[in-house]
Amino acid sequence: MTVGATADTDKLDINRVIQNTIDVLRRRWRSLVRPAFLLLYLPAVVLGLLDSTPGPLRAVLSILSLVALIPYTLFLAGLIRLALADLNAEPTSVQEAMTSGRRRLWPLLGINILTALGVALGLVLLIVPGMAAAQQFQAAPADQTLADVNRKSIGCLGCHERTDALSMHDNPAVKLGCTDCHGGDASVIPPRGIARMELEYSQLRDKAHVLPKFPDEWGYPKSAKPQRSYTLLNRESPAFIRFVNPGDYRVAKQACGACHLSIIAAAQRSLMATGAMFFGGASYNNGVLPFKRYILGEAFTSNGQAAGIEGPTLPDPASALCLHGVLPNLQAVPKWESVPPADVFRVFEPGGRTTGNRFPEIALPNITGGLQNLNEPGRPDLHVSNRGPGTAGRVAIPVLNVHKTRLNDPYMWFMGTDDQPGDFRGSGCSGCHVVYANDRDEKHSGPTRPDPTSGAPAPTIAQGHPAPIVRSTRHPPPR
Repeated sequence: MTVGATADTDKLDINRVIQNTIDVLRRRWRSLVRPAFLLLYLPAVVLGLLDSTPGPLRAVLSILSLVALIPYTLFLAGLIRLALADLNAEPTSVQEAMTSGRRRLWPLLGINILTALGVALGLVLLIVPGMAAAQQFQAAPADQTLADVNRKSIGCLGCHERTDALSMHDNPAVKLGCTDCHGGDASVIPPRGIARMELEYSQLRDKAHVLPKFPDEWGYPKSAKPQRSYTLLNRESPAFIRFVNPGDYRVAKQACGACHLSIIAAAQRSLMATGAMFFGGASYNNGVLPFKRYILGEAFTSNGQAAGIEGPTLPDPASALCLHGVLPNLQAVPKWESVPPADVFRVFEPGGRTTGNRFPEIALPNITGGLQNLNEPGRPDLHVSNRGPGTAGRVAIPVLNVHKTRLNDPYMWFMGTDDQPGDFRGSGCSGCHVVYANDRDEKHSGPTRPDPTSGAPAPTIAQGHPAPIVRSTRHPPPR
């Protein structure tokens, strides 16, 4: 009789396996109590006592844990032999089963050791890095003790000595350490008197900081934001984005969400973030979309993937849309190379006055010559070319121009271009709440203090803003 299988089929029957196991234990439980006590319970009690005992006895705990595998494996081998004998109606005592199982002790012990090593390797390769990543990307708390604040800032203040507010908030009730918002390792403390040009300084700096995936594009280790960074934030790791700018929309929920979650959610759905008016107007005016109701907007996941965004849950979405212009959702702008070209620009393609049936080259509706010579520069064709939508190298130029426009004049999901006055800003919440200029020019920084190293107090900025905001202007540069 095959264990766990029916008499007329080779298919595994789980219910029968469970029932057979229960039957064996019910018939043999009295004879299994003593070996279970000696081989399982007693070693477990000894290990438990050693684990709770302080001192040098705990040093042998790891060795005894491996030794405890021997009686466990012996009991397991004997139990397997006893179960097989019972199910096949063979008269076998528990002592005979344990003796028979002892002959199979070493193969089973090797399997148990390999299993334990596999589990340990899985912990090392999966759980430990996951815990380290979670610790590095842990959300900032809403409140904590001053001891925690100091512990999360002590290493950072070894180099970044001066700032107008340690928590970047003028309210002293806000208790935040440096790594709460930025991440990094505050336990790395530089020795006093170390020079920035020393190799040890660079090593400690790289150990304490979160390093970028693209150091050349960021100009690392310089702290100035790169000019015309375009989609760099979408390609960078969320941990480094949080390190250089906790207010970026990709990471603001973790860095600032404990206190400002509703504000972050509203800012991510605002016109300054989604650009819905620009995308909707440009799409309608250039023939990409045939209606004026806006459905396109800009939003990204923490990993930089284009995403749709949902509006707030409303009791009457139709009335909110009609009366107040509240859009229920926005979709990501499609890729320009996968959108059928709109016809609005095709009349401006250079070419002849006829359209042949041969597939044309780009911008040459007629490549066979002949009447092609009658083309007048700057004059539209009498007929559009015979290319099909989205075929070969034919792309949607209006959609391409929309993408180029928002990259050269970005919204709040990206940093400013940092190449001219008015475009020196960070991304996300920091675009307004942390004003800076790479060249430290007073005119480019707006009504902030002229030099971040001057020690002047942070000003109150109310001009043109709905409410006065007292804020810290920037973190201090390293000494």
